[in-house]
Amino acid sequence: MVLVDIPKDVLQARTTFSWPAERQLPGYHVITQPHDKQLRAAADLIATAERPVLYVGGGVIKADASNELRELAEQTGIPVGDHPHGPRRVPDSHRLHYGMPCMHGTVAVAALQRSDLLIALGARFDDRVTGDPASFAPHARVIHVDIDPAEIGKHRFVDVPIVGDCKTTISSLIRHIRARPACPPAPDPTGWYADLDRLRDTFPLGNTRPPTGALAPERVIDAIGRTAGPDAIYVSGVGQHQMWAAHFITYDKPRTWLNSGGFGTMGYAVPAALGARLGTPDREVWAIDGDGCLQMTNQELATAAVEGIPVKVAIINNGNLGMVRQLQQIHYQGRYSSVNLATHSRRIPDLALLAEALGCVANTRRISRTPSRTRHRRPSRRRRPHRRRHRPGLADDRSGRQQRPPHARSGEPAVVRRIRSSGLVRGHTRVLIVSAGEIGTRNAAPMRRRPTENDEGEVAGDVSRQPPPRGRRTYTSSSAI
Repeated sequence: MVLVDIPKDVLQARTTFSWPAERQLPGYHVITQPHDKQLRAAADLIATAERPVLYVGGGVIKADASNELRELAEQTGIPVGDHPHGPRRVPDSHRLHYGMPCMHGTVAVAALQRSDLLIALGARFDDRVTGDPASFAPHARVIHVDIDPAEIGKHRFVDVPIVGDCKTTISSLIRHIRARPACPPAPDPTGWYADLDRLRDTFPLGNTRPPTGALAPERVIDAIGRTAGPDAIYVSGVGQHQMWAAHFITYDKPRTWLNSGGFGTMGYAVPAALGARLGTPDREVWAIDGDGCLQMTNQELATAAVEGIPVKVAIINNGNLGMVRQLQQIHYQGRYSSVNLATHSRRIPDLALLAEALGCVANTRRISRTPSRTRHRRPSRRRRPHRRRHRPGLADDRSGRQQRPPHARSGEPAVVRRIRSSGLVRGHTRVLIVSAGEIGTRNAAPMRRRPTENDEGEVAGDVSRQPPPRGRRTYTSSSAI
């Protein structure tokens, strides 16, 4: 490592500067054009594969190659599994999209394991996808496309290495596939589709309603996605809420999902959401964060309030560092260490009061199975009622009455209607705090039943005022596939 220390008088001096006409950096040589020989070899493998899979990484987004990728998938009919770092290259609703191929993934995990050809585009075969490299996709041949030759073959033997820009390479590969003679005919993919569809039907994404009546966090995240829609930008922190947001929000457009998928930086959500909102002022921006992640950078809520940046923050408050606790449960037989955050047991911090102290509005709506059910709540003695009553878009819940909002849409789940009516979709900087209950053994990619219209629960501003829920919930992850 070399330290270049520039004196202060040099930094303050005035000078003239013009960009050089040509960039010359020793050792920096980017190869953007793929080699035709490698493209022909890749086209030959694709034409003869019976169980091919497109394994798509963040390089496709960086190359702005989403349209080319979709064209390749539709041209060849190859199923797509995309890495959680920067979805979605192919829309979630597309018939060929089978989810994420990672340790928290879904059908794409089984697709990679059972495939006979992996076409890796802008991906690096990281350990969250491969696990033990010796047992990863044991019967598959590999085509690896990357602009960095150092990434190719680093973790997995590659049959056809292709160095080049993803956008240029995919377009060239499509041309070679179309130009290739149709004899012998390509294998029929019907059986391959049927196997993957059977897995998707057998292990659907879903959630189990906690016995305490609190809303499952997956349910709330799903409702946020339905309410804000596909044009919104979603940002997450790092942990279980990150995986739930990746699974339960439908991403049909590229560059609508931001998360720290490389370094895994806790505290990423709120400051990244501010940047996303400033960069796209006409887009709705949601930060989905955990009670642990939020405490890394909660002061940025003050930045949002002072600078007038209207982002929405959903805090999944389960009273623990959920992902760390989950791994300690699985790998260390439940010998927990430093995971209890006391946001449930001792209200430290009181997340609703913290958000308000930093200039934001904390939502305190309750949600029940029956809208007409009355639930009485004692108003907090630490808050002045008139402050809440006069804030635009914030529901006055002191009476505990549940009323159907006048603009509620028929057929929407109750949680969607409550979020829509509480002013969280439009307006100023707002914070929604969701009580997720204390957790037991919990995998971040739960695969039980699908959420139903009648799930009941609670969305509360000061969730820690409720008695701490007890009991455990056990979910089955994609490893069962």
